[in-house]
Amino acid sequence: MAKIEEITDMEELDQLFHNSGNRPVFIFKHSEICPVSIKALNEYRSFVEEGKDDYTYALIMIRDHRNLSDEVVKRTGISHESPQALLVINSQAVWDDSHYEITQDKLKQVVMMYADKAFAD
Repeated sequence: MAKIEEITDMEELDQLFHNSGNRPVFIFKHSEICPVSIKALNEYRSFVEEGKDDYTYALIMIRDHRNLSDEVVKRTGISHESPQALLVINSQAVWDDSHYEITQDKLKQVVMMYADKAFAD
């Protein structure tokens, strides 16, 4: 069963980006005080529960780890939003969305559009 890995330090973030060369990485940036973010996190969790084990699913709590969220901006060039979901493949953000656009169905579509094709042999 797939699980969400909470990223809490720069070393974990470095490893996450490094691993994106071998498997797709979803990153969810969450603010626990935002009702929209709470709804989006529930959608992300539902997506992960049905997700494939050959993907990495990450979570950054931005109120606790704003530096990690800022580093994601630097590495991807994608402006910060909260909530925000990104798909990283080969250290590049190939997709992102935010707020009410983060739904279980949308995340499944993203897998079909990007992630399943990225590592197909």
